[in-house]
Amino acid sequence: MKSSAATVQGPWARLCTDAFAATLRHPAFRHRADVRRRIDVAIHKLACALKPELVAHRSTYTRTGSVMRKVMTWVAAAVILSAAGSALAANQYDLSCKGTEQKETGKPATPWAETFRIDLDAKRWCRGDCRTAALIDSVTTDEIGIANSRAASGGPAGTALSFSRTTGEVREYMNAGWSGSSFDIATGKCTRELFSGLPGAKF
Repeated sequence: MKSSAATVQGPWARLCTDAFAATLRHPAFRHRADVRRRIDVAIHKLACALKPELVAHRSTYTRTGSVMRKVMTWVAAAVILSAAGSALAANQYDLSCKGTEQKETGKPATPWAETFRIDLDAKRWCRGDCRTAALIDSVTTDEIGIANSRAASGGPAGTALSFSRTTGEVREYMNAGWSGSSFDIATGKCTRELFSGLPGAKF
């Protein structure tokens, strides 16, 4: 194992290196399990890089261990916060969708692009300029379903949105009433982007 501390610059570099070398020589350190020793070394290097004032003079193993425990606390807190943030971000995102839109029956489809904001935790969503958020009607492993997809933005009732979570495809369609059939208004593919947020509650 190399007995050199992290590459640091400044007047504390020599002192940090000496403290690191003293730690490696200490019997209590040499008897630790290999994995724990590697962790200790990594944490000490982090301490040298981030908190040089904590190793500002030649350390005993006990003093260095105290530094390690403090840095371990910082690292653990960062990991927990990062994991919580990642879990939250997994259920909140924008979908940037592109495809074609059928504006008039009997005429060719035209290019279509729109952004949707999705919050699966709150089961809320919005589209475009996102003036009004509305309820997500169904969420499964494979699909996100939204009824009356244009009503919240002033459009007609009876439309619906379907996002495939496995293929990335989006389909917006109009139910044809009593026949049980439907016809497409827009189809395309979506890519996930950072969440832009939803409108806040007024009261």
